[in-house]
Amino acid sequence: MKLKPYGAMLASLLLAVALAACSAAGPINTDPTSEPTNVPDTEPVVLSPIEPTDEPAASPTDEPAASPTDASGDGQTGVPNPRTDYLSVAELNGVLGFSAIELDPEAGYTAAAYCAINGNVGEILYQADGGAELCLRTARASEDMDAEALSGVYGVTFTDRSTGTLQVFSGEHDGTFVLWFSDGTTACSLTAEGVSEQEFEDICARLLPTG
Repeated sequence: MKLKPYGAMLASLLLAVALAACSAAGPINTDPTSEPTNVPDTEPVVLSPIEPTDEPAASPTDEPAASPTDASGDGQTGVPNPRTDYLSVAELNGVLGFSAIELDPEAGYTAAAYCAINGNVGEILYQADGGAELCLRTARASEDMDAEALSGVYGVTFTDRSTGTLQVFSGEHDGTFVLWFSDGTTACSLTAEGVSEQEFEDICARLLPTG
């Protein structure tokens, strides 16, 4: 069999294909000092180094907490408590300079606390076993010691119950009963919670001066 001529022809054909491929790709650069071929003609990007600074980066947690301001300028940031507690009515009267009006013990209420407000108003708190609470306040009579100012209850529609030289006003607001009376020298207010209207009237009858 004559295979050698066909083998020589196949080898020549493969060599021709290889040479054609090399010609399409361009000449092979064997010089290490020459510029590379087939590389896009662009300038390389160079990043500038970050210059160090002496100032630290700001952080929300580095900010100091705000301190309370002193609006009065006297170094105090709070309002003084106008109330001072005492152990007995005798101590309370000694501070006030006059006698606070008290509720008759037979009314069924027990004195639970004695307090002076701003040094010129005496307050006695009473409690009953059923949960009722009374607040009895006494002050020197003045234009500033009307029913609302002395009792501390506002929005009450008062009924005038005055007799002779004794001024008497009473009313109710949101379940709180209020009595205020004054003889021109002493003013007194009573507030009652947890009582019925009739119970409140009974207490008033014990407090109001007679004659």
